[in-house]
Amino acid sequence: VALAIPGFVAAALAIFTLREPRRGACDAGGPTQGPTPSANAVMRFLFGKRSMRHVLLGAAFSAIALNGMGQFFARYFVAVFHVGPAQAGGLLGLLVVVAMSSGFIIGGFGVDWAVRRDRRWYVWGPCISLLLAMPLFEIGLLQPTLTRAMAVLLPAHVALFIFYTPTLAIAQNMVDASMRASAAFTVAIVFGLVGTGLVPTIVGVISDLA
Repeated sequence: VALAIPGFVAAALAIFTLREPRRGACDAGGPTQGPTPSANAVMRFLFGKRSMRHVLLGAAFSAIALNGMGQFFARYFVAVFHVGPAQAGGLLGLLVVVAMSSGFIIGGFGVDWAVRRDRRWYVWGPCISLLLAMPLFEIGLLQPTLTRAMAVLLPAHVALFIFYTPTLAIAQNMVDASMRASAAFTVAIVFGLVGTGLVPTIVGVISDLA
């Protein structure tokens, strides 16, 4: 709820003060010409690229881990450390807010800084961060106290969020200015349908069966 407030303010400022810029005006080739492709055309274009299919597949698995963790940790805090639901929600909110903002910043500004030296950091950055996240989560889940667990799980969540911003950048760098909004939409569809749509149910079923 708190994060939504600045979003509404920014949306109002954009609606009432900004004008739609000429697409591609800041690109080397200048503004784009001709009609804007449909979202379906952009999705066919992106999924026609093997490299983009691999990126979206990796992003889908990352979204599964991200949303699966989100469904799991409140129950984990209650079951393992015997805290109340309100405190568990507060701990989970702290993890998400701090880790999301930090992960997005590192994934954006950090990877952008590295890309100036080698464009492959668009992929290397998310890969390294996800490889770091896995052992951090395993170590954090084995800690005997809540304080020690949070100390490890917080950087684990930061590492897990880093992939998101470079994934959007990759999708938009593969298309021209007339397709960038639809490219971002394509990535969001993958995150939404796979990560948000399927994972909570899957994690719930696994938890009940276990």
